[in-house]
Amino acid sequence: MQRLSVEGFIEARAMLHSHSTASDGRLSPRDVVGYYRSNGFKVVSVTDHGRITRIETLSDCICIPGVEVSSGRSKLGEPYHIVAIMVEDEGILQAKDDPQELIDRVSSSGGFAFIAHPHWSNLTYEDLAELKGYIGIEIYNTGCEVEVSKGYSLTYWDNILSKNPCILGLAVDDAHRYVLPPIDALGGWVTLLLDEETCESVVHAFRDGRFYSSMGPEIKLLEVSSDYVNIASSPVEKVSIISSNGKGFGLTISDLRLLARLWRDRERRRSIENMVSSIDIDMQSGGEVIVAESRYGRMHFLISSGGITEFSWSGKTGSKYLRIEVIDCNGRRAWSNPIPI
Repeated sequence: MQRLSVEGFIEARAMLHSHSTASDGRLSPRDVVGYYRSNGFKVVSVTDHGRITRIETLSDCICIPGVEVSSGRSKLGEPYHIVAIMVEDEGILQAKDDPQELIDRVSSSGGFAFIAHPHWSNLTYEDLAELKGYIGIEIYNTGCEVEVSKGYSLTYWDNILSKNPCILGLAVDDAHRYVLPPIDALGGWVTLLLDEETCESVVHAFRDGRFYSSMGPEIKLLEVSSDYVNIASSPVEKVSIISSNGKGFGLTISDLRLLARLWRDRERRRSIENMVSSIDIDMQSGGEVIVAESRYGRMHFLISSGGITEFSWSGKTGSKYLRIEVIDCNGRRAWSNPIPI
């Protein structure tokens, strides 16, 4: 069983894609770090265009060097935008004409490369499948969403996961304006689970995939095996298990309420008996517990504090990979990294 739990770790909110006056941002590099630190971030990388921005670590905030590089051309003639973090060698910038060479240089230098905003960049599946060695792609980009409504790249993620189930998903701001409308900051981030608040621990968290991405909801626990999923989170409206080729499912609190009403009505129960064989509802001190036996398996929900806070599923969990997505009542999402099946 694979397990991700915040217990025993330091939860560190991290911004891995941001811009400063060193390229085309509104704030100075130190002000970018100060902006995120004042909003609860413990890790910040200022990733200006075409130059590695280095900032001395400030109190209570780890600054990691980074850069965004436009490199090569995609199938549709657009440049790849590749973000490199944990990089010190300016020599990697010499590979701006070849995205694979760029990624290779970043990896060999001990850094991490990920593909920025595939939707905004108009990339194709072939563009992502042909490159090797990058750790992940941006699955949500605040700037791209508020500017041109192309911030979500989840379809790209699921497509490439069907080929490589180890590609990680990252949420970022890619902020430039920060405080000017439309606000392009504080919309998406990565929560790292650190052993200690050091740069070395940040490196280990990335190498182990010990993080999740979010726009707001918190994932407290995730346990996955070939026939079992268990998740605990802040209160959310919807829980989804997503896998390859249409496998998996998603359920909202409204769905659960409707299923329970239909089950209690003997006449209307027939309409769902092809999906559900039993539903039990139990009011406990911790909240409302709903247990359903279905053709998909056994599902257990705890509804408390206005949302689903615990969910487990025993049954066939998918193929190749699965990932968890939760959505709160304000439409904000959080995503686990994929788990190969």
